Amino acid sequence: MALLQSLDNIALNSIEGMNYQPYFDIPQNDKCFYDIIIRKAFIDSGKNDSYGDIGILYQEILKEGIIEFIPKVEKIGDLSSFYGHKEIQAKGQPVLNAENKHLEVDSENVIVIVNNDKISLLLK
Repeated sequence: MALLQSLDNIALNSIEGMNYQPYFDIPQNDKCFYDIIIRKAFIDSGKNDSYGDIGILYQEILKEGIIEFIPKVEKIGDLSSFYGHKEIQAKGQPVLNAENKHLEVDSENVIVIVNNDKISLLLK
């Protein structure tokens, strides 16, 4: 019905595009998902060691006409109000990259190491 009403309005009325401002008043949905969340990871900040979560999003990269999904660390901290499409429990262990270094925001990581287990973050 909405589609038919829209077509009717377009056909019968002059559309000048003047009443667009209310569109910008619509509140945006808050982001509440990450592609992957690694929960309760040991975080080595260099100052105060703590425990937190690591939020990872896939970046779409076009290589030679093929889309690749590259996992990239988006946020490190308290993500308890967020959900992960996939969640990994670190159980207080450090989460390291393939070079045995702690993860950092904006880093791309295909593999993470948790408790000496290598975990692939690539989509299957």
